[in-house]
Order: sequence, then C-alpha cells, then structure tokens
Amino acid sequence: MKLITKSLCIIAPILLSGCFTIKLDNVVRDTADVSKSAYQSLAAKWDAKKKAKTATVISHSYIGNNNQTVTEVKQLCETEAAQKLRTMSGLEEVRYTVIENEIVTINGAVAANCKLGMDK
Repeated sequence: MKLITKSLCIIAPILLSGCFTIKLDNVVRDTADVSKSAYQSLAAKWDAKKKAKTATVISHSYIGNNNQTVTEVKQLCETEAAQKLRTMSGLEEVRYTVIENEIVTINGAVAANCKLGMDK
C-alpha cells in the first residue's frame, strides 16, 4: 500500500504537469525596469553627494509644531537652510541640491535634519 501511495505521489505531478501552464508576461522586462529605476535613483543620490562635497554645504535642523505634518516640517527645514545659504553667499537666488532631509522624533516632537549643497 505504501509503495502504491509513493508511486502516485511521484507519478501524479508528472502527469498533471502537462495540464497547467504558468504564464508570466513581461516579468523580465518589469524586473529590468525596476532594477534600472533603482540604479538611476541611487546614481542620482551619489552624484548629488559627490557634487555637494566640492561645494558649500550647510546643515540645518527644524523642530516642528504639533499641528504640522511631516512634509511641512521637512519643507520648512529646507526653506530655512536655503535662506541661510542665500545669506552666506550674498545672492538673491541660490541654486542648491538637497543632500539629506531626515525626520526624527524627540520626546514626541517631530524634527527635521537637512543638509543642502550650493550648486556652483
């Protein structure tokens, strides 16, 4: 009895394998697109950091209020850091690259730490 059961367990999948097909349309292309996008994103970050290393870089922190969203806190940190870059350079318009803009929570308050590099 055990031999028949084992035989069926081995033979049944082989016989049924002709009944099923798995079709994976565009899986290779989609995987390649995702990989390409991830590489381009990382390459852009590396280029921005490399570019900013040779330029003026400023770090800034902004502590948000309880009624501000995370997006607002990050934006205000970036805005204030850009204002500092304008003041330091003495120019009205300063082109900059955001190198880093991270959110941290300190005792329930949301704070942003951002780093901007002035473009040459």
